[in-house]
Amino acid sequence: MSDDPQLTNREKQVRDLIMQGKVHKEIAAALGIAERTAKHHATTLYAKYGVRTRAKLVAALSKRLA
Repeated sequence: MSDDPQLTNREKQVRDLIMQGKVHKEIAAALGIAERTAKHHATTLYAKYGVRTRAKLVAALSKRLA
């Protein structure tokens, strides 16, 4: 994903888990963080990719992979 915005390592981890279909609770458990923190990282990703929903984030990321 060469055109990606600047992401922190944690945002990349959250992005990858979102792409695997994980929900906030599962992301939090996988990364050993609070669910609220997982939601915050997801919200930050939405802003960086210029989308407002998880579905639109997944669609945007899928286009970049194609």
